[in-house]
Amino acid sequence: MKEQIIKKNTTVNNNNNNNKITTIIITSYVNSHPETDLLEQVVLSLNHIELLNQGNIIIVFDGYKISKDLNTWKTKKGLITTEQAERYEQYYLAVKKLYENRRQQIQLLKLPKYSGFAFGVRTALLKCKTKYAMIVQHDRIFTDTFKHTNKLIDLIEKYNHIKYIGFPSIKSQTHHILLTRKYRLNDFSNKCKIKIIDNGNINNNNNNNNTTKNKKKKNDADDVVVIDDDDGGITSSTTMIKQQGHELYLQPCIFWYDSNHLCHVERYLQIYAPYLKLFNENVLNWLGNDFNVNKLKLKNGDFIEDKFGQFQRNMLYKLKDKQNEKEYIELFQTFGSYLIYDIDHMKDNVRITTNSNRNAPIKRNPCEFSNKELNLPKIFVQHLRGRQYDRNSKNNMNKSVFGHV
Repeated sequence: MKEQIIKKNTTVNNNNNNNKITTIIITSYVNSHPETDLLEQVVLSLNHIELLNQGNIIIVFDGYKISKDLNTWKTKKGLITTEQAERYEQYYLAVKKLYENRRQQIQLLKLPKYSGFAFGVRTALLKCKTKYAMIVQHDRIFTDTFKHTNKLIDLIEKYNHIKYIGFPSIKSQTHHILLTRKYRLNDFSNKCKIKIIDNGNINNNNNNNNTTKNKKKKNDADDVVVIDDDDGGITSSTTMIKQQGHELYLQPCIFWYDSNHLCHVERYLQIYAPYLKLFNENVLNWLGNDFNVNKLKLKNGDFIEDKFGQFQRNMLYKLKDKQNEKEYIELFQTFGSYLIYDIDHMKDNVRITTNSNRNAPIKRNPCEFSNKELNLPKIFVQHLRGRQYDRNSKNNMNKSVFGHV
């Protein structure tokens, strides 16, 4: 299967995209409450992403359960003490006052009981009046500018299987490497990649055509030479790759990260009824009795990545060896999850020297390369770790991001 190419001069009209995205922020009790600065940083960071500052915002305040033991609480499970509940209620009132002048844009949705992240998202999606939503956690901020949201919307319109586009964090930035090295899904990763041609210009120079173990693959679409090494190393005496320009593409993702992501509202809601709405009959027949897709069904209190994401990853990994390519890609498209990879290539991506004996090439493990040499995508999301957030810490990065002192 050829790489899917979306050229810059796509005919999809994006003039009406400005009001198509609602940002959904899920918040719950953290120790810094009733202070609002954690949430303020998140809301302020929306200005980094094209279209978000123009759209509506729904802030979901999850409910809670009161612990019978004053010394026992589990905030991830919604179990908090009476004193913590009082501070959380004060936090809600403080947020309400904070955004009182933006009531036309910011809606506060207070849940009557504990629902958890997954069902907090679902509740907001059902209230959403736009076609698209940006799902944001209350302690994850956008830290870099992204000006191509319109292009993402065009892609979702073009490909009706896309449900989820995640923005890389330090955790998901190397997802493509995991696919290749841990899960052995390199071919799948390359075939399902969706490229956006946006002023990209990649030049290549291969210094030695007489490689033995390395196989050169020429992609006519973007003029990239890909070097494969069966042992996972890079042979230093054989290759120098020069890359220039800006590359933007959707990287196939086999794990539904809870971190900030753009979604198509109607398609996203399908994950809450996997057997009835997510999987079509053809995929179910192919799966047979190997997997019970009802185990994907989210319940009250669940995080999407902890249950749905892990089942998704396990399913796609375990079926890779028996894959019929067409059926396997259809299974991936059932989930329809991607990461947006935004890469500014170095002029000289890899400068590789050789030793004196050309018959004994030096090998460098990819772990030895810097991030720039590996051309890792930009990180757009930073985790402020709300449960451990200390607004008084001198070493806290959180306050430095937007000048909170």
